[in-house]
Amino acid sequence: MQMTKKSKVKFKLSAIPNLAQKVWEKVGDVGDFQWALPENWQTIESIVGQEKCNDVINIQNSALRNREIRNLISPYLRSTDLIDRKKIADWIIYSWGGITRGKSSSEKWTKIFGNYEEETVNAFINANEQYRIASWSKVLAFADMKKYAVYDAWTATSLNIILDDIGYVNRFYMPPPRSELLPDLNKVIRKDMRNKFEGKKKVYMCYFDYMELLKAIVDYGYATDVLEVEMCIFANGDRLCRYFADKHDLI
Repeated sequence: MQMTKKSKVKFKLSAIPNLAQKVWEKVGDVGDFQWALPENWQTIESIVGQEKCNDVINIQNSALRNREIRNLISPYLRSTDLIDRKKIADWIIYSWGGITRGKSSSEKWTKIFGNYEEETVNAFINANEQYRIASWSKVLAFADMKKYAVYDAWTATSLNIILDDIGYVNRFYMPPPRSELLPDLNKVIRKDMRNKFEGKKKVYMCYFDYMELLKAIVDYGYATDVLEVEMCIFANGDRLCRYFADKHDLI
C-alpha cells in the first residue's frame, strides 16, 4: 500500500533489526479470542437485507465472521444514498465498535470520503490525525480492509507495550477511550505510559505510522493482510496489558 501524504511518517522500520518480525512475534495469533456480535442489526438489515445479514451472523468462527461483516457492508459505504452511508457509518462506530459518545461527525465524514480515493482520504487523515481517530478509522477499515485498519485505544496501547518491550523509543498516540468496554487495566497502563513522558517533548506516532508497521508485517509475509494484523493485535490486547502491568508492578 502506497499512501500519498503530507505528514511525515515517524515510524522507522530500520531503527531495530528485524523490527516487523519482533513485533509480530509478540502479537501471536487470535487464539481462542471471540469477537462479540453487535446486538442491533436492524439498520444493516434495512439496507442490505435480512437474509444476507443472517448468513454472516450465523458464521461460527468469529474471526472469519469479523471479516465477512466488512465484506458485507463495504459496498454500501460507497452508496449514492448519503443517508444510508451515514446510517452504516453510525452502525460501524457505535453498534459494532462500541463507542458511546460523539455522534455528530459521521455524516460529514462519509460525504468527505466520497468514493474513498487515496488523495481524499490522506488529506482527511492529515487534517484529523488525532481527532476521533478511533471512530473514523473504523469507517475506513470497513470501506477498504486491504488498505486501512482500525486504530483505537486498544490497538495503540497494545503496540506501545510491544515497542516498550523491544526497546523502540517512539510511541503511538493513545486516543482517549470512548468505549465503556475498555478494561480498567488498559487505563492504568495508558496513564503509566503518559507519566513517563511528562515534561518531555514527545511526538507520538499516529495513523500513517500505524499503517506503515502493519503493511511491513504483511510485506514480510507474517500475515495475509492488514486486517489479520489488526485482529491479532486486538485479540492479544488483554494478554499484553497483563504482561506489561506485571513487568512494571502496576498490579
